Amino acid sequence: MRLYRVSPSTGGYEPVENGGPLGSVIMGSGLSFQLLVYNAQKAPQALVPIGANFDYTLRDTYMSFTDKQSSVQTSWSLLFDTTDVMRTFLTTLNLIINHVLSHSEAT
Repeated sequence: MRLYRVSPSTGGYEPVENGGPLGSVIMGSGLSFQLLVYNAQKAPQALVPIGANFDYTLRDTYMSFTDKQSSVQTSWSLLFDTTDVMRTFLTTLNLIINHVLSHSEAT
């Protein structure tokens, strides 16, 4: 996958790590989960909380989302290598969001 961050000054997408391939993992337990995107040296490039209010949009093989819980809201876009990789990622992400929604006190 590739990661892009919205520039606050231009509003355009800027590639993270020069647009090179990155890895990702969704980690957590209970009701606390995060999306970690990392480079080849395993250095974090994005760490975004996943909760009941995690919203995303899809277009082709892009998934766009905003980190609403940080002090400076950052908008991101992930470009997946294939639709199969995207489908697998989204299945996991949606299961986690549904888990948090069904077990949170706000429901």
